[in-house]
Amino acid sequence: MPNRDFHVLDWKLPAYLFPEDANLSDIHIPSEAGGEIEIGSQDIHWNKGNGIAGYDINRYATIKDLSKNKLINLNLAEWCNSIQGIVRAATN
Repeated sequence: MPNRDFHVLDWKLPAYLFPEDANLSDIHIPSEAGGEIEIGSQDIHWNKGNGIAGYDINRYATIKDLSKNKLINLNLAEWCNSIQGIVRAATN
């Protein structure tokens, strides 16, 4: 991959993307990562906590590292969707 001269802390989402009462955290660096060079996360809350969004940014050394992690995340997302479907079915 081409050398990139940026850091995850440079990529905070702008407030204008969210409702006027939104509270945007700074990007924070989690204590653990999964193969990334850097990883950052930002939380956004609005409507007295009834609206919430999360933003994650990951920086990888190689396309191979990115591809491997993306596949893991896709499998995890499928698993979460399956669990949500089971919970919905059980509560209806």
